[in-house]
Amino acid sequence: MFKDVLNSFGNYTFYAEIALIIFFVVFVAVGIRVMMKPKGEMDHMADLPNEKDDGPVGEEMREEEEDEGTDK
Repeated sequence: MFKDVLNSFGNYTFYAEIALIIFFVVFVAVGIRVMMKPKGEMDHMADLPNEKDDGPVGEEMREEEEDEGTDK
């Protein structure tokens, strides 16, 4: 079945070459975009996992921890 589908495309190596070119262009574009970012912005992004989260998920977790602490 798959062989029939692939044979219906004819010479499908062309599609593989196009896919490789698209991948390479996107890879280079992302690399250039990352290299063009200011150092301060990259440092800020790198530090995000270390910041304290005061969002709703953090609030719910703090309430659960407080509830568990009062049970003991």
